[in-house]
Amino acid sequence: MILKEIDSKEKEIKVLERLLKESTNDKQKVLIKKDLDNLKNGYIKEKENSYLLDFEYKDNENIHVIHDIRLEYKGRTAQIDHILLTRLGIEVLESKSFSGEVTIKSDNSIEVQYKTRKIAQ
Repeated sequence: MILKEIDSKEKEIKVLERLLKESTNDKQKVLIKKDLDNLKNGYIKEKENSYLLDFEYKDNENIHVIHDIRLEYKGRTAQIDHILLTRLGIEVLESKSFSGEVTIKSDNSIEVQYKTRKIAQ
């Protein structure tokens, strides 16, 4: 059962596209383009994962799916991509889009090896 659908990111994408088009500062354009690319890639993966979760669980009365939750507490904010609620527990899922090789380390942290650099997530 789907309790909350994924939120659209189209408005934010259009704002960044407009800012990129209107900017005359090359350094600013690089930063805007990076934010725009990250937003688009993340949104694509969130939509893909939402589709798969919805397809699998939309008719299941024992599993409740909540997409795109934003939590605020004492001035801090967290965003959760997908939550699965069942009688046995709660699963929190994060959608990611990487273009490198992803490794989950023994401490459960993520490391991404790109062509020329390695980044811990």
